[in-house]
Amino acid sequence: MSQSLPIAPSRKLKITILTVGSRGDLQPYCALAIGLKRAGHEVTIATHENFELFVRKFDLKFAPIAGNMEEFLQSKQGQRLIAGEKLKKE
Repeated sequence: MSQSLPIAPSRKLKITILTVGSRGDLQPYCALAIGLKRAGHEVTIATHENFELFVRKFDLKFAPIAGNMEEFLQSKQGQRLIAGEKLKKE
């Protein structure tokens, strides 16, 4: 099987990928974004502010959303959620 060069898209798309969660949730979307960028599209990752440096190290555009999921998951309420409890909105 021969490797082919990426084909330039017929039109450049502006794509924003929104993801929430941990770095493990974010990482596959960064890989997707890198592939889309290599294909000629303009890609932005919208995720938690604490992941800005991680996203930018791949030369991807970044758009912040509120919250820090890692901090939340380490809180008492986050630990209860991980344990399977249903949480009530306070």
